[in-house]
Amino acid sequence: MRLTRVILVLSCLSWSALLDQTASGQDGKNPQVNAARADALEGLRRDVLGIHLTPDVTIEDLIGRTDGNDELNRTLAGAEQLGDARWLGDQAVQVRLSIDGNRVGKSLLKIVKDHPKQSPLSLDELARDLEPLTFRTFSATGTSTCAGDVTRLRPPPSDRAWWGVSDADRRAALKTARNNAVTRVIGELGEIPVNGKTLGQAIAAAGAANELSSWLERQPVKAVEFDDNLSVRLTLAAPPEEAWSVLRSALLRQKVVAPPSTPAQWDDLKNAVSARLTPQGTGTVQPAISAPAMATTLIPAQPPPWAIQEIETENTSTDEGGRLRTARHAEALALEKLRSQVDALPLSGGMTVGSAAQQDPRIERAIVHALARARPVKVDYGNQGSVTVHVAFRLSHLWLELSGQQ
Repeated sequence: MRLTRVILVLSCLSWSALLDQTASGQDGKNPQVNAARADALEGLRRDVLGIHLTPDVTIEDLIGRTDGNDELNRTLAGAEQLGDARWLGDQAVQVRLSIDGNRVGKSLLKIVKDHPKQSPLSLDELARDLEPLTFRTFSATGTSTCAGDVTRLRPPPSDRAWWGVSDADRRAALKTARNNAVTRVIGELGEIPVNGKTLGQAIAAAGAANELSSWLERQPVKAVEFDDNLSVRLTLAAPPEEAWSVLRSALLRQKVVAPPSTPAQWDDLKNAVSARLTPQGTGTVQPAISAPAMATTLIPAQPPPWAIQEIETENTSTDEGGRLRTARHAEALALEKLRSQVDALPLSGGMTVGSAAQQDPRIERAIVHALARARPVKVDYGNQGSVTVHVAFRLSHLWLELSGQQ
């Protein structure tokens, strides 16, 4: 099953307190930019943890054995932002962070020095194994979109599975995914035990359900995946520290559930909240109610002259961050142009293929299925990173789909 990722999908960790130490300028006050920074920080963390110190020991193994998460997070939070936050139109923002491998190595040495008995490597062994990191730089890009713009998110034009989905159905699926994420978070948090009862009972007693829901709905979107089965999965960037503030306040102002009585109990509950805070929801494009059969005059009985022709279109994209990505973008633009040419093809009675598709969703589906067979026939790489892609399409495929012969 294929997924089209529009926003980077990475797990959410407790970066919000650290972000306050590293954010700068007006961007640092923007929750959407902070969500992108958190996304980038988690990307850095993932890359660092995957490094093998020896064939059998990764940095993740070392951190897990020595309880060094906090120290590593503090180090990564000092990563340098490369340039300003980059706004992608008016719906998404990207932040790129970088950190020198030598700084990461020093942090790991400190962790092992503080926990020598728990470490799988001695301090001398680690110093030797960290030498390759001295010449390495870790970097990652994080992306986020604001909550208010969630329904404006779209799959890329090259995602043919979504070509026949109306804007209204796409927006409805995105709203459903966001609402599902909010509902799931509240449900999962509500199951956490607190002194013989549940956090959900405390939330209800404090009248905090609406407060928590509103807070979640305001959070930026960190990830959206468009599936080729016309479902969409959405992940909110909900900082655990902020969620904890709302929940702790609710616990303290209600009388039904006894709140924790010791700092250790409060810490345990806070950790449980962070572990359960996975704001991800799913929405699906709902199938349309069957409509009465359309008049057969929409599709002529005999094939039109264009049915034996082949059409070709092209488009050029400037540098999109690498030749492969630029070529894919150029192909998507060429496919959009190809769709416009197909829509303009004449049918009988002054009807065009495009106008017929507006009247009958079955014709729209036939067009989508046919265009899935369009293929790039030539790729030209120009100066300064530009790429031109030529796409060809045999109109016989379209006719066979429209006439029900395929």
